[in-house]
Amino acid sequence: MMNVRRFLGKPFVCLLAGLILLCSGLLSFASPAAAETAWKLPNVWRTPPPSPDAEARRIIAGLDLKPPALALAARVSGEGHWTFTNKAGQQFTAANSREMARVTAMLAAGAVAANAPLTLYIPAPVVIAHAEHLTLLPANARLRIITGGTSYPLMVLAAKPGQQAWFAQVSPNVFVRADRVESFDETVWQLRRPVSPRRIRILSLEPGGPDALPPRPPRRKTGEEPIIEPVNPPRLAQAMSTLAGQIIIVTGRLEGNGKLVYRTATGAERELELAPLRAAAQRADADLIMLTATAPRQPGARNWLWLRVDVNNLFEALERPTLGRFLNALAGDQGRLFVTVSRATDRRLALSIVPLAGHATGAEPGTIAGLLAEFASEFAGTVLPHAVEVDLVARQRSEELARRLVPGIPSAIQHIYLGAILLGLLAFPVTRIWWRRVWPDEQQGEYAGPAGYWSASVIRWTLFALFFLPFAGLPAFLGALLSGAWRAPKRQATEQ
Repeated sequence: MMNVRRFLGKPFVCLLAGLILLCSGLLSFASPAAAETAWKLPNVWRTPPPSPDAEARRIIAGLDLKPPALALAARVSGEGHWTFTNKAGQQFTAANSREMARVTAMLAAGAVAANAPLTLYIPAPVVIAHAEHLTLLPANARLRIITGGTSYPLMVLAAKPGQQAWFAQVSPNVFVRADRVESFDETVWQLRRPVSPRRIRILSLEPGGPDALPPRPPRRKTGEEPIIEPVNPPRLAQAMSTLAGQIIIVTGRLEGNGKLVYRTATGAERELELAPLRAAAQRADADLIMLTATAPRQPGARNWLWLRVDVNNLFEALERPTLGRFLNALAGDQGRLFVTVSRATDRRLALSIVPLAGHATGAEPGTIAGLLAEFASEFAGTVLPHAVEVDLVARQRSEELARRLVPGIPSAIQHIYLGAILLGLLAFPVTRIWWRRVWPDEQQGEYAGPAGYWSASVIRWTLFALFFLPFAGLPAFLGALLSGAWRAPKRQATEQ
C-alpha cells in the first residue's frame, strides 16, 4: 500500500499548515457582524425548512404536559374548517361550533375534562392568511403562534381605540401584529437576535464636533456608563460609512417631511435629511436606531441646570441580550410596545415601535403633554423617547454577511474559491507537476545564501496556494479521477 506521506510529499504538509494559518488570519479580520455569528457548514448548504404543520407537531411532541393540560396543533383549510392534531398524531376536523365543542373530548380520549386548560399551536402562515377564522376557536383556548421553531403567545389587543387585532408577544411588553404583516417571520427574527454592547455606537449631534468616527467602538467596562460620541451633524452620513456592522443610535424628533430635528447646546433646533442617513447605513450594513423625543436634546450635552443630558433607561437597555429586550428596556414605563413594518426589502427592514395604547404617548410639541415632557427633560437632564424608528440589516443580508470570511467579497465567491483550493489539494500530485512546469523548483546554488533561497520558495508556494490552486484545482481533480479510472483496469489485469 502506498505511503500517504511519501505520496503527497513534505510540500503538501507545509502548504496545508499554511492554509490553516491563512484561514485563521482571515477570520480574525472578519467584519464585526460576521464575528457575532459562528460560520457553520449548514449555513452554506441549507436543508429545506419543515412545513409549518410539521413544525407545530414537533413542538407539541416535545412538551411535557401533565393532566389535565392539553396541547394541540391547529391548522385551517380555505373553507374555514379547523383540523387539530394531538401529541399521538390523532386528528379531528371541526366545521362548525358544535363540532368545535367536541375537540377536547375527541383528542383527549376522555382523560381530560371538557373545560380543562387547552393550548393551541398555530403556524404563522395560518394566522396571517386566515385571521378571520381565529374567532371560531374554543373560547377557553390559549393560542400560540409558531415561527422559526419557537412559539409565542397570541392575543387580541387594541392597536387603536375601537380597532382590535391579533398580536404576538415576542418579548416582554413587545408585541408584533401577526394577522396582516407580510414580514412577520423577519420581524420576529430581528427582535429575537442577539445584540452585543460592543457593537453599539451612541452618537450626539453637536455642531463643530468631529467629522469622522473611529471604525471600532470605544471600550466600555462592565458597569460603566455608556460612552457617547459627538459628531458634526452635516458630516453624519459620511461618518457612518466607517461603522460597518455596528448599531448606530441617534436622538431627535422625526418630522413627516423626512427630517430629523435635533437641538443644539444653545437651544436652537436644526434639521437633517433622513434619506442620506438611511442610505449610509445601508452602504455600511449597519443598524440605525432613531430615538424619537419631544424635546430632542442630545445625550452628553448640558442643560440650563448644567446637568449632563442622558437618554432615559439607555444604560439598562445596553445590558439586554436581544433587540426586543433592548427596546423594551428603552421604553421603560410606557408599557406595551407596538411594532409595525414600515419597509421591507432583501437588504433592509424598517420597523416603527410606538406605545401600543394610543400610538402617541409622547405628544407633539405645543400640547400640554409636550410641555410637561419638555419640562421633565430640562429639569432632570434626561431625554424621554416616546417612539423608536429602526432601519435594520435584513435577515437574508445579515446571514450572507455572517458567512463571509473576508469582508467585502460575497460569500458564494469565497466558498467557490475555498472549494477550488480543496480540490487542488486533493489532486496535489497533479497540481504540483503542473506548477513545476509553470515555475520550476528553485536551485539552492543559484542563490547567494539560504535566506534568498527560502524567500523565493515561500513566494513560489504562496502564489501556488492562493492563485494556481483555485485556477487549476477543478481540472486537476477531474484529471486525477479520469487517470485513476483509466489505470484501474490495467492494474487489476496486471495483478491477475
